[in-house]
Amino acid sequence: MSTGIVVRPAREEDTPALVALAGEGLPLASADARARMIERALADGLHELLVAKASEEIVGFIEWLLAYDVAEGAPIAYVLALYVRPDWRQKGVGTALFKAVMSRAKARGASEIHASVVAENEAAVRLYRRCGFTRVYLLLEAQLDQ
Repeated sequence: MSTGIVVRPAREEDTPALVALAGEGLPLASADARARMIERALADGLHELLVAKASEEIVGFIEWLLAYDVAEGAPIAYVLALYVRPDWRQKGVGTALFKAVMSRAKARGASEIHASVVAENEAAVRLYRRCGFTRVYLLLEAQLDQ
């Protein structure tokens, strides 16, 4: 199913493609703001952006970070964003991205991996469950004044 899909760490030259993909699926910020966040994520050492390439183009990405959880006494991995182009969904791209994150998180000592998803996004919920995720927490959000 995932034949021809290559998952690798994002590079600086991937920024325009990542900005465009993020704008398709998560149109919450300007392209300039997204580009700044990608630059910071690529440089900070805790974040990681992975891209899925197929047919020589980026068709999806996953953003995750490693956090040190005092309560758990171990690092915890958090998936912050996942997006796969609509024409590449149901072709193993999301699964390949999640497997890569799980492997990388485990290699960095993470004891768990957490992800959040909009409850109405049933396709994403099915993907997360296929990858071994279960519902554990209720995520609440508050906007901070800028």
